[in-house]
Amino acid sequence: MAALALYLLTTIVLPALVSAAAAIAITRSPIGRTPGFARAAAGTACAVAVLWAFMAESDANAVLRQLPVSMPKDDAPFERWHRVGLVALVVAVAAPVVAVAASMARPRKPFVAEAAVGMVAGTALALAVAFPGDGSADRAVTGVAVAVAAVALAASAPRAGLGSAAATALAVAGLAAVGGFISLAAIAAALALAALVLAVNGRSRPIPGVALAVLLATLAACGHGYRDDSAASWPWRAALGIPVLGWAGGRVLRKKPA
Repeated sequence: MAALALYLLTTIVLPALVSAAAAIAITRSPIGRTPGFARAAAGTACAVAVLWAFMAESDANAVLRQLPVSMPKDDAPFERWHRVGLVALVVAVAAPVVAVAASMARPRKPFVAEAAVGMVAGTALALAVAFPGDGSADRAVTGVAVAVAAVALAASAPRAGLGSAAATALAVAGLAAVGGFISLAAIAAALALAALVLAVNGRSRPIPGVALAVLLATLAACGHGYRDDSAASWPWRAALGIPVLGWAGGRVLRKKPA
């Protein structure tokens, strides 16, 4: 029991709470009033939570092995699911740049811009990250899912969008746990907890839709690729529709008379 508690603490709780707390602190500080910084902090926090949880499950070399670099005395095998850590690292670095750039550009149609950035990010993800069994159709679904989820999350109210991101990550964690992919389940749970803490705080405005969408799509695609052959594939794809349902539900509730 003590070993399980320590595992949950170091792999899920600490990565989520420390990352989210840092983002909340930045948001509440004077620098958080700078356009784009609150969004950047939230996106980076979620990515760091995933990266931290991934590192707790493996090590730094697991990420470095995904890059064209030589590591002396490293004879561990290359594993494609370790791309999860690499994607989280890229998102952690790119989220602040994208958020601040979007804030400075101030597009006339923010959701069109969000969809465009989401499509670019989804295309890059589909081309650069492939898991076992992924065909052209699987990659296309992943790419489109990033763009759709990014727009749905960005169009939602802050708490609703972060809540639906948390629900999506929790669904992926549940599917991974049922399939015996405990490492992926723990990483997805860390993302779910980080998003939930940010949602309760309610200070992320606007939501880092693209960053969250890339992280969620990567985790779902990883679980889909490593699922048992006898397991259905549609639940992994359906999980990425939760942000759209959250956005639609929010619109319905807002239209109801008081």
